[in-house]
Amino acid sequence: MFRALTFRAKLLASYVSLVVAVVAVAVLQLDRSLGAELRQKLDQRLEQQALGAAQWDDGEGRKHPEKIASRLAKVLSVDVTIFDDKGHAVGDSSPEPVGEGDVGPEVEAAVAGRVGRASRPSRQTGVDSYYVAVPGEGGWIIRLSVPLSDIQATVTS
Repeated sequence: MFRALTFRAKLLASYVSLVVAVVAVAVLQLDRSLGAELRQKLDQRLEQQALGAAQWDDGEGRKHPEKIASRLAKVLSVDVTIFDDKGHAVGDSSPEPVGEGDVGPEVEAAVAGRVGRASRPSRQTGVDSYYVAVPGEGGWIIRLSVPLSDIQATVTS
């Protein structure tokens, strides 16, 4: 019924298999490097924005951290949460306020005086998000966050 494959057919099949394998490895490597580069750019942008936003305290902001968080969120196009020097949320730009226990490792690092970063699901929405928190003027901590869905959509498309 089936004839034995000729030498040419076997050679062609091996070349096609090799090309398919090389292309698959290249696509996977591009996928990884694109995702890593997009996250690095996002990290740099959020850190620069957070450091700039951390200088907002003019004395009046202490009275209305919710308004400051909302204004910063509109200007920066990110979610903004303001914490006091103990890590308690005092202002949030999202409609659902930060609850107790929503202090992630990024805020703990900022309380210790360092720039904190974390990639984790939001405890409020469950959406994978990237967080950057920086210590600011007057003991405030500014945390910026963005959903990772844009990066994931770019990498998977």
